[in-house]
Amino acid sequence: MHRWQKITTQATVQVTNLLSKNQQKNKKNKNTPNKPDDTPYQDLGDYKEESIFHWYKGEAHTKRLKKLCFGGSDYMIGCPWEKFANDKHNAIKFITSQICDCASAVYNKFAKTIYFIFEEKEHAAKLLNTKYFHNEKSIELYGTIKYAEKVTIIKVPQLKFVRPKSAIRSICEMLEKHGEVKDICAKVKKNSSALLPFGIQILLVKNENAEIPNFIEIEDEIIGLFWKGCSKACNFCKKSDHWKSECPTIKAKEDLR
Repeated sequence: MHRWQKITTQATVQVTNLLSKNQQKNKKNKNTPNKPDDTPYQDLGDYKEESIFHWYKGEAHTKRLKKLCFGGSDYMIGCPWEKFANDKHNAIKFITSQICDCASAVYNKFAKTIYFIFEEKEHAAKLLNTKYFHNEKSIELYGTIKYAEKVTIIKVPQLKFVRPKSAIRSICEMLEKHGEVKDICAKVKKNSSALLPFGIQILLVKNENAEIPNFIEIEDEIIGLFWKGCSKACNFCKKSDHWKSECPTIKAKEDLR
């Protein structure tokens, strides 16, 4: 046997042995039953955006949610379609077929919402106060408010480890030293009052030259507040000289990994 033939034969045997071992390993893995993942998880589909203004002002101020949008008014109703996943078209087709008083419908891909515009406020209010379902999923509707320079959206990234209602009241009481709170938007679990403690938004009409702090201490926790044009502040280390994306504390932890 020539030398090159011997080398080729040895290489072929090695590859065959390797394939055989891999096949045995794969067969073993297939025969081993997969352990079910029973880790509890939070289904965000169970939550919908609502106005929780009454948490601050009392039950007499319970109202339907209104969102800021260009051209918003009492004549315009928004209907977000993202929750319907691959069935968005049919869901929008269904809700559109249920409306007989609508003057026009505007599709906004950026907001992932269709806006229904009416000639009369009463017709818009009728749609807003009617419940619709498509494939056993409720169709969410909300009122709209026109964007105005005087309206500032104060974002509260999270309210972990504090009592949410008490925290909302404390934040709003502080904000009203700098303007007027018009509404509070949060995700609430359907058929309950359980709040998702992330992504809360407060609509504030600021006083001229108002200086709102980026942090407020509530129940020994530091809560961050952010808005368009606010000064640099980090919601991780609670310091006011950098953004979270530039946080040296986070960077130091990543370097240790």
